[in-house]
Amino acid sequence: MANEPNQSPLQNEASSPAASNQLAVALESRKRMKKMLIRVLLFSAAVLALLFIGVLVLQQIFPAPSVNSNLNNIYFYPPYEGDIFENQRYLGLNPEIVMYRNTDSDAGASVQIHREQTEKFDATVFYLCDWIELMKRGDVDGYNACFNSNYFQTNAPQAKFSQQMIYDAEIRFSKKMSDQGDTLFTYRLHYRIYRNDGTLRDDVGSGAIVPQTVVLRVSPNGDISIESLIP
Repeated sequence: MANEPNQSPLQNEASSPAASNQLAVALESRKRMKKMLIRVLLFSAAVLALLFIGVLVLQQIFPAPSVNSNLNNIYFYPPYEGDIFENQRYLGLNPEIVMYRNTDSDAGASVQIHREQTEKFDATVFYLCDWIELMKRGDVDGYNACFNSNYFQTNAPQAKFSQQMIYDAEIRFSKKMSDQGDTLFTYRLHYRIYRNDGTLRDDVGSGAIVPQTVVLRVSPNGDISIESLIP
């Protein structure tokens, strides 16, 4: 009678029902861990995707300012896409209101300018109101047409600029003098720009005020033009 081949203790243990059951349990546990790991990875990927989409949406709603390369180190917004006169946040700042102060200081009270009150304000005041409106509308041709030849002897025409969200505007009278038969009116112009993009003024940040000194030349027949603008 032939002898049966000898079996090692490990073979005997693996062939026992208890060992087979333990092996099955171990394999099942590994499968569950794999499934759990896959779920965690899928969940993490979904969260990252949602965060990425959220960042893109926020960038569209609240675009991050871009840095202007000038020496002032002022931060500017990208040019606004759309019509600023349909932007409810801007309209909520009451940009149609322009105030007037009969002094170049903070002393005294300012009054709102109304178009129908032609007897109360000089024509130069309404001229500046129209000039502000041209800036709001981004009308570079109309803007440049307000300056006279004396101004362009030392200054280049303004390059194209976007619609300017100007608000909190105030025109302050400074002085009046005669010059070669004409009259020169000097005003200090105060205003803020909501979401300034730097295409017109790169010397002031959003919501800040850097007053401009505007000298208007008025001829005897009533023609008005801008003689000087600082800055």
